[in-house]
Amino acid sequence: MLTISTITIQDTHYADGTIENRKHYSNGVLHRLDGPAEESFYENGNIKYRAWYDTNRLHRDDGPAEERYRPDGTKSFCTWFRHGEQYRDDGAASVEFYQSGEVRAYMWYRNNRPCLHEEFYEDGALLSRTRYHRGEIHCAKGPAIETFYENGKIQSREWYRYGKEHRIDGPAEKFYYDDGSLEYFAYYLRGEELSQSEHAYQVSLIKAAKVAKKAKQNN
Repeated sequence: MLTISTITIQDTHYADGTIENRKHYSNGVLHRLDGPAEESFYENGNIKYRAWYDTNRLHRDDGPAEERYRPDGTKSFCTWFRHGEQYRDDGAASVEFYQSGEVRAYMWYRNNRPCLHEEFYEDGALLSRTRYHRGEIHCAKGPAIETFYENGKIQSREWYRYGKEHRIDGPAEKFYYDDGSLEYFAYYLRGEELSQSEHAYQVSLIKAAKVAKKAKQNN
């Protein structure tokens, strides 16, 4: 059997005739092996967007599969894909940039789901850190979300379990002044905000239930 691939290049243009978008198709799907399968341009001719596709799936072996640029030519965003899934084995799979070129944010992925997101001030100081588990905000051993002042001091901490604000042994939200003193705190269990006394009561019920369950298992 002889299979012949049909290659098509589709262009759209601005009113003045300059190219706005170019797509490469093979047998009707976005596909190109020797460069980006899709490119978009600003009216000034500068590149706006590039995407690499293999058989209609975002994919690139030697760099990010998507790149976005500002009108002045500076890169604003790039992300890595392998066979349609966000993936990178040697770093963050998504990176955002300030206009200066400094990194604004990193996002790490595991099994095509976010697992860690970090944001930075333009001078490189850490602005925030968010942890995920299976795509949900979650951390079993500490705060899932932390934000920082530019001087490095903690600004806030938030505890999450499986996408909901939750903490047994203290407030699930803590916000601080830039001198390190506590500004505000709030208690949550399973996503529900509670008063301190109600939280203590609910926690006592949870602990009593665990004791009863363990005693039943030992009998």
